[in-house]
Amino acid sequence: AIYRYTTNGRLYLKRTGSGNTGWVQIDQCSSGTYTPTATLTLNLDSATPSVFRYTRVGDVVWVSGDVSIDPTASGTISFDLSLPIASALSASSQVTGNATNPNSGNVGRVLGEATNDRAQITMGNVSTSAYTVAITFSYQVI
Repeated sequence: AIYRYTTNGRLYLKRTGSGNTGWVQIDQCSSGTYTPTATLTLNLDSATPSVFRYTRVGDVVWVSGDVSIDPTASGTISFDLSLPIASALSASSQVTGNATNPNSGNVGRVLGEATNDRAQITMGNVSTSAYTVAITFSYQVI
């Protein structure tokens, strides 16, 4: 049996027992797609996200997708992406992941940008030609 508790709106599943015992809360689960908003922060003319995918289980969200970037110079590049589900980030460690240039194998980091509650992608760059970056990260909804 499944029951929606009207006071908190949460779903519960009857696992064992009888009467009021044996009910287990079902975590919130959802998935979908979104197109993040990109904000340029260092050495980029443009960053154009594709449609990203996300999955939420409880309070953890996993995100993946590609961003086409056009660097202005070699060296470090950086840009931010909006999150599919809002979170009140307070530290960079609350978002974690990787960004990879599949052509060169160059890998960067994805961390939280707490001032604006976004994911911040930072990686080394040796080119001024446009290329695509594959991005995966996860974070907790706070």
